Amino acid sequence: MNRQIQPASVRQTPPSRRSIPIETMPTWMQRAYRGTDWGALIALALGVIAAWAFLFYPTVPRNNDLEHYIFRAADVGQAIREGRLYPRWSPHAQNGYGAPIPHFAPPLPTYVAGALDTLFVSDPALAVRLLMAVTLIAASGAVYAFTSRRTSGSCGIIAVALYVYSPYVGSTASYVTGDLPGVAANALVPAVLWALDGTLLLGRPRDVVALALFTAAILLTHIPAALCIFAISAIFVIWQVIAHRNAVPHLWLTAAGFGLGLVLAAFYWLPAWGEYQQVTWRAPASAFTERLTLSTIFSPYRLIDPGALVLIPQYTLGIPLVMTVIMSTLVFLLPKLSFTRRVWIGFFLVSALVLMLIGLLFMPQQVWLVGIISLCSVYAGAGACETALSALRNSVRFQRMARIALPLSLALVLALSAPVWIVPPPITSNDSFTPEAQIQYEQLGYGIAVLPSHEALPGALPPNATPNLNLIANYRTGSLNKIEINDASTGTQSDARVGTLEITSHSYNVQVRTLDPAQFEVLTTYFPGWAITSASVSAVLGNDPTTGLITLEVGRDSAGEILIELASTPLRGLGWFITWTAVIGVIYLAQRRAMVHEDVLEQFPMVSLPELRLTVMVLATFVLILGMLIIPGAPYPLSAGYGTQLEGTFELPTRTNVGLESLAYRIDRASYQAGEMVDFTMVWRTIRSLDVNYRVQAILVSRSTGETLQRGDLVHPGGYPTRRWRTGFYVPDHYTLQLSPMLPHGEYLLGLEVYNCTPSNECAPENRITFFSSGGESLGNILILPVILTIRG
Repeated sequence: MNRQIQPASVRQTPPSRRSIPIETMPTWMQRAYRGTDWGALIALALGVIAAWAFLFYPTVPRNNDLEHYIFRAADVGQAIREGRLYPRWSPHAQNGYGAPIPHFAPPLPTYVAGALDTLFVSDPALAVRLLMAVTLIAASGAVYAFTSRRTSGSCGIIAVALYVYSPYVGSTASYVTGDLPGVAANALVPAVLWALDGTLLLGRPRDVVALALFTAAILLTHIPAALCIFAISAIFVIWQVIAHRNAVPHLWLTAAGFGLGLVLAAFYWLPAWGEYQQVTWRAPASAFTERLTLSTIFSPYRLIDPGALVLIPQYTLGIPLVMTVIMSTLVFLLPKLSFTRRVWIGFFLVSALVLMLIGLLFMPQQVWLVGIISLCSVYAGAGACETALSALRNSVRFQRMARIALPLSLALVLALSAPVWIVPPPITSNDSFTPEAQIQYEQLGYGIAVLPSHEALPGALPPNATPNLNLIANYRTGSLNKIEINDASTGTQSDARVGTLEITSHSYNVQVRTLDPAQFEVLTTYFPGWAITSASVSAVLGNDPTTGLITLEVGRDSAGEILIELASTPLRGLGWFITWTAVIGVIYLAQRRAMVHEDVLEQFPMVSLPELRLTVMVLATFVLILGMLIIPGAPYPLSAGYGTQLEGTFELPTRTNVGLESLAYRIDRASYQAGEMVDFTMVWRTIRSLDVNYRVQAILVSRSTGETLQRGDLVHPGGYPTRRWRTGFYVPDHYTLQLSPMLPHGEYLLGLEVYNCTPSNECAPENRITFFSSGGESLGNILILPVILTIRG
């Protein structure tokens, strides 16, 4: 008998083989059914490629702030090896007298670098390089996790490329300025938003824990960025409540996560805030002159000039992000856009606009805002991306284009971001970060080795404090002694004896013997917390207000050991108590949520296999280009030409009697009103190695009388001591001069004076260098720029 075979489309599936709805499966089965999220791996690969310069170049730049953080990481690593798990002291700063820099500076970035140095690599420079690379990779993961949850895996990949290859994140903060806390904040800000969003939407235990940890981490990394993201988060919560009613039950979890994160970091911010007024602060060695301007924030990003000894930061969004903002605005204006998508795009567009206006109008020197502005622009673009992809997938005519939208968009972003990932080899000097190198750094007049020059110094000594020559010599020989007999205060003390048994970064163990009362001078800056411990010697620790150093008063007929140690204070103890209480609170909250909360799998459209294949081809081509043209040893090396950052400057060739030469200048405008800020740039170079750190001062001169009316600060030209300059490179030098509000209208000239500043002459006018024209004619001690400033009434 013939059987009629039914088509496959109408066959009946046996009851035992019928599929189970995915939403009814356990979470682990849902996760296995969905398969691997290849988009996450591509996002992490983009982060690895963005960090290629830190992974392939064997050295780090010594012409930006990164070297200061390496020095500090070396101190932290040494303290950890000594058993000091939380260092609060920089023992070699101020010519070996020390300073509480780690106590007041956000500690997390250099602490992680110091731990990597101690536990894994035994090289602070390599540890910082690895940390910079890891933060860029982590930023990629955080952006992808947040964006893919709200849109799709495809738009998450585009968002990662836009963010990590944006000029500020991928080049300016990481390579040009070497801002380690800023780079870490660029990863933590999207991490906080991801954890916040997960806590609001899902309320899982791991989301709450992540929110608390990332909140504490950003407070321990970059306080201004933390305050900014807290404000954005508050508005984000309001938006979430309006757009997604299901988030209302988790509001208390969000508040708990932020609150626990705040108190988790109490061991740092509580004593730093409470003891801020107990130390003397020295103003930054050089003023921070970079500013946000409307003309630069939308300008294209230029290639890094290999001829520049000091790299010029470019605080711009770059072409890809500007295009993203324009596209997001157009999508936002679509009449049929869904309410949820419109609010998403609008929220981040408005956030970016408000932050930009705040930066331009009220806080132009807060250049780190560019990173958060870039992130908000990326998230707005992700919403527009998902809107466009959804339209393509739902269109019969353009459905096939949805498969190639991701690889084409990724290729376009990478191509337009070429100036970001084309990185020339770093300019290096010596690679020593030892205590002796720190002392030499200061002795050569370069500044404080563990502190960027634009940051204030806590625990500063009096202005008349001089280095102790014996202490400097001890650093050179490797045999330290940080306690001396103070003959000047107590008369002849030939019977007093002192010997050093052990010196660590935070303590000195010494042996003393006295017949009469004696005073010893501890060659360490006084700071609250220094205390003594002795079982056999009666001694008192004090502060010498004249020198700012610690004094040690020892009684009559004393002999024995004394331990001088930077110990805790009541405020520091309270901070640690609050922190450990918060740790218990986090553990308790996570356990309670695990008992009442069922795990939920995040559902979002993942990258399809056709998209994945084409995207992998784009990435492979990108890696091939890097290998052939960019990385060290490339067969066809590609870099910017010499002098590319001199575009827009005017030639000003002059010479001096010391080997310093001016090349060019740039000023954007010549008409000002009284009270405004004048910004201009000079370009210098040296024709031979210089053995003096020259200082430059900008002045305002009356054109009619030749009288000097205003003077700027005395600064290192280019913010880089001239003893470190190399021949064959040029140094761009940016100046700002605040015009007096009482300046009468008229015509004025800008001038520059270069001083040979030494401790003996203190930048005396008679030690100004002399300028000569290119033909050898003397121009005097003032270099006048060939531009007339007009001050309007």
